[in-house]
Amino acid sequence: MNSGIYYLYEYKTIEPLRNAGFIRITSCFETYCFQIHAQTLSFTSEKLVHLYALFQEENISYYSEVLTLPVHDASICTHLKISSNDFPKHKQLSELTGFLLSDGQYHYAILEEGFFLDIKTLTLWPQPSPSSNPKTNPSSTRKEASSRKIQKIQRKDLCCLPRQYWCLANNSFLMHGCRNYKHLLLVEENGHLQLGIPGLYSPEEAKAAQLFGFPQFIQSYVDEVELSEHEKEEEQTFGYWCRFL
Repeated sequence: MNSGIYYLYEYKTIEPLRNAGFIRITSCFETYCFQIHAQTLSFTSEKLVHLYALFQEENISYYSEVLTLPVHDASICTHLKISSNDFPKHKQLSELTGFLLSDGQYHYAILEEGFFLDIKTLTLWPQPSPSSNPKTNPSSTRKEASSRKIQKIQRKDLCCLPRQYWCLANNSFLMHGCRNYKHLLLVEENGHLQLGIPGLYSPEEAKAAQLFGFPQFIQSYVDEVELSEHEKEEEQTFGYWCRFL
């Protein structure tokens, strides 16, 4: 794929059913900005929607999860920054054939010209088994193979960020999450920073998070940092509301 505007179509099998909006993609080095504008979606507000990258290898069409998104009133209107390291095998945008939004039941996709999508034959890109990773000593900071560093911080530590982000210390949504779970999350990966607020997912909370500037909900970070019983919830909907800095 290349940078540009792509129309988003609903799919059940091979033929696109209807247009539901567009996705604009712009690039800057290894970071890609996604503007997603989609309406009248069939997704239910109780579910998170998965954004998958599509690509082909040896004539097999694969899909691999990039992130999850909330749905508001059957629509998704958001701006995201995505690193190429979030793509499968650290592929560049030009190596992908499209993107898929899906909750497992309903599917919407953008495709590069010349490619087609068959929902029934899509193959999930295999992820490394957790058991195959070498064991490490527990700590509040871990480094991943992709040079990702995750650490717990406190609200007072925001003063260590660039000056333009100091105002986040007075963000009501951030203060609420920090007060409830006694920490924030700072993720550093390949020169990019991401700030995370712990919380539980719900459609109402997703609206508030987007309003206060934290549009992405990421649950995978929970497994990458050591949390005490006061810093997390055992519920399956626990994760982090995130934004790039």
